[in-house]
Amino acid sequence: MDIFTTIILGIIEGFTEFLPISSTGHLIVASEFLGLEQTSVTKAFEVIIQFAAILAVYFNYRDKFTIKKIDLWTKVFLALFLLEQLDLYFHIKSKNFLVSI
Repeated sequence: MDIFTTIILGIIEGFTEFLPISSTGHLIVASEFLGLEQTSVTKAFEVIIQFAAILAVYFNYRDKFTIKKIDLWTKVFLALFLLEQLDLYFHIKSKNFLVSI
């Protein structure tokens, strides 16, 4: 991966992160369009660039992440925890179903 490709992928990530579309999907499509193979290096780059975008959102909205807002974050955590449990349940059910076929 050269510097030009890195800059292009960074620009795509920057434009699509705050839009209600999949920035990760756009990175994958752009990588395919640019002829990059999905190796461990490109996957690691995508994870690192996603983490940098998450940090940018955190630092931009850090006043929202305070102790005063703990009630909101408790509700968000609880909702995400319950969704994760549902996901795990359906994953196990679908896996058992596919194995039994």
